[in-house]
Amino acid sequence: MRDGFKKIFWGILIATFSINLGMLQILPAFVGWMVVASGISVLQEKSVSGDYDRPKIISYIIIGATAVGSLITLFQGAQINQPIMLLFYPVVVMTIELLLFHRLLEAAVQDFKAIDDNQTAKIYTGKDRIFIILMGITLVMVTLSLFLNLQSVGFFAAIIAVITRIYLLAIISSLRKEVWNNQDEREVIDNDSEHSLV
Repeated sequence: MRDGFKKIFWGILIATFSINLGMLQILPAFVGWMVVASGISVLQEKSVSGDYDRPKIISYIIIGATAVGSLITLFQGAQINQPIMLLFYPVVVMTIELLLFHRLLEAAVQDFKAIDDNQTAKIYTGKDRIFIILMGITLVMVTLSLFLNLQSVGFFAAIIAVITRIYLLAIISSLRKEVWNNQDEREVIDNDSEHSLV
C-alpha cells in the first residue's frame, strides 16, 4: 500500500509543477496523472476490500482530459480570443480531481474498516470532508472569477487552490505512513528472511 501512495504523491507533484520550455511542455500534467494511475493500480492489487476501480477509471479520464488540454494549448498558443470551452477547462479538470481523490479516500476508508481500524477510518473520513469543502470553495471561486471576470476573486481562488493541494499532499503522505494491518511490514520481514536464507 505504501508504494501505491508514494507513487500517487509523486504523481500529484508532477501534475502540479509541470515543466515548460517556452511553448513546449517537457513534463506535462498528464504524465503526473499517469503516475497517479499506476499508484492506484498498486493499491488495487494490495487492497483488502477497498473499491479502487472507480478512482482508476477517473484517473484515466483525467489523463485524457489533461492530454487533450496540453495539445490544445500547444496548437492554440497564446491567442487572446480563446474558445469558451478552453476558458472553463480548469473547472472541468478540478471537478475530475475532486471526484478522483474523494473516491480514493473513500476506498482507503473501506480498507481501514475491513481491518477493524475504525478510528483511522473516522480520521480519514473527516479529512475527506475537509478536502471536499476546500475544493468546492475553490471551484465556486474559479467559476465566479471566469464568469464575472474578477481578478481579485481569481487571486483568492489561486491561494485556496494551493492550500487545497498542500492539504491533499499531506493526506497522501500520511496514508503512506499508515500501518495497513502490518501488511507492508510482513512484506519487509519476508524479504529479509529470504535474504538471510541465501
